[in-house]
Amino acid sequence: MRREPAPTLFDLPPGITDAMCRQLTVIEASMPIGCTRARNGWFGTAGRVGLRDAPLLTHQGLARVSYRGRNPRLLITAKGRREISERTAP
Repeated sequence: MRREPAPTLFDLPPGITDAMCRQLTVIEASMPIGCTRARNGWFGTAGRVGLRDAPLLTHQGLARVSYRGRNPRLLITAKGRREISERTAP
């Protein structure tokens, strides 16, 4: 019996889920500093973004990693801000 391989990052659907939207709001609330890379994820002043969630956000262009300064930081992009505003608008 062969198992099906796990879906890769590029096989995932391009839509944004509710969990991804929650992660984006954490990154946006942590601005202008963003979320700093730590041992078990990305930590900001507003909360934490998981290690497995950050690649999904960066792959879809909703967030980016900035390597300026001493530590890498996860920052929200303009596309990510648009997605949040579209979901929260009445």
